[in-house]
Amino acid sequence: MGSGAVALGMAARKQVAAARLELDAAKSSMLAATKNVDEARMHVEAMEDRFVTCIEEATKLMEAVVASPETLRHLAELVSAQLAFHKECAALLGDLAPELDEILTTQEALYRAK
Repeated sequence: MGSGAVALGMAARKQVAAARLELDAAKSSMLAATKNVDEARMHVEAMEDRFVTCIEEATKLMEAVVASPETLRHLAELVSAQLAFHKECAALLGDLAPELDEILTTQEALYRAK
């Protein structure tokens, strides 16, 4: 399970969102229908079935991504990289802070000497 599985999961999420919008549109059409109410009701039921199917497929795909140790390995690598980055930032800021204090002290002395 690699990034391909994640991409499939994301695509499945988009299908769920699209199916939900189609279901909502079908329900609105049914509520507004003055004729062919039975046909509109059947369309809503079909859209409900499609929505449920999309949810089930997306759930299976996302469970496969979460169950894979590769996903957790990638997360651990990201956390490690972020930790290294922030440690380096902290070290640089630690070096910079005293220099800024020195510059500030000099600047204040020059400003007050005027």
